[in-house]
Amino acid sequence: MNKLKLVIILLMTYAINSYAQTFEVPENYKLETKEDYAKYENHVIEAVNWIIETPISENKPKRKEVNKFIMKWLTGSSDVTIYLSSDVTPFINNPDLRMVYMGGLVKYSIESKDYKNELKKVIAGINSVIIFYEINKEDIGINESVESFIALKNNGELENTMKVKLHYTE
Repeated sequence: MNKLKLVIILLMTYAINSYAQTFEVPENYKLETKEDYAKYENHVIEAVNWIIETPISENKPKRKEVNKFIMKWLTGSSDVTIYLSSDVTPFINNPDLRMVYMGGLVKYSIESKDYKNELKKVIAGINSVIIFYEINKEDIGINESVESFIALKNNGELENTMKVKLHYTE
């Protein structure tokens, strides 16, 4: 079973990397009005895909540029808010994991147009971290908090655990 999982991850990584390598930050982008932010939503999704799917050891200058683009969009967006808490996301002290988490949350918000559901946004962010971590585990090293999220997800307990941590009521 573990060999099958490894093969699947390797195949996904190869396929994803082929696509992910093509993203480029838009030249001379302008983020001043609400319309500007809407205009760049697809670019933000592609940027998030790139930071999640591109191995952390590759193209570090471009990663920095892509992160800057996402952060600039995120900090100026009036629609998307980010939930950061060391209790809910204990990996936030790792800048790469934090960026991937925020990116996954932003991507979910843009794609679903669901800007208010903190539970779904947090889970999307955590799932993005899990994907990124599994691709980059060798470079990142063991991160116990991400490992615990992987176990929760594999046991079908991630959503209920996040509901408790977020004091979520439906």
